[in-house]
Amino acid sequence: VMLLATRSWLLNLVVIAISLMIPGQIADCFAFFYAGGLAAMARQFATSRTIHPWAVEGASWLAASVFLLCGYGFTDGHLESIGLLVMLICTPVLLYSLSREVILPARLQQVVETAGNMTYSSYLLQFPIQLTMMLGFSLMRAPVPIYDNAFFGFFVGTTLLTSYFTYRHFEAPAQRMIR
Repeated sequence: VMLLATRSWLLNLVVIAISLMIPGQIADCFAFFYAGGLAAMARQFATSRTIHPWAVEGASWLAASVFLLCGYGFTDGHLESIGLLVMLICTPVLLYSLSREVILPARLQQVVETAGNMTYSSYLLQFPIQLTMMLGFSLMRAPVPIYDNAFFGFFVGTTLLTSYFTYRHFEAPAQRMIR
């Protein structure tokens, strides 16, 4: 069902509209997710069929800028009062505009792909690593050096290193097996 839903512009718009009618953060997350999906569909459509992709990108940048300026003007300079509209309209337009293919040298491309592949692992692992560190400091009855740059670097380094090995030895093989 999700594969069919993600291919339909109309169904994505319906999910966004229904999500906007339901109060709460979970409904907002559905709206944001599907708005990003619409941006991805627009990029795919423009890439495969547009004769002048730069014109479409320019128009999208212009639309986002005009929307922000108009929204800013109508709210007496209080941009936060149009926050939801900014998230649902400007962010997908900017994602669309920034999602074009970028050519990088092979080595840099490999580094960027590796970093991108580690994002989900780092998202899942950062809390257990934090919890382990906090429990360790608690067991040692030592204060947590939360403002220490070396401690922060150690935490980030540990998270990224663990994420790399988790992706390489668990997530990637699991993806290959599922596919």
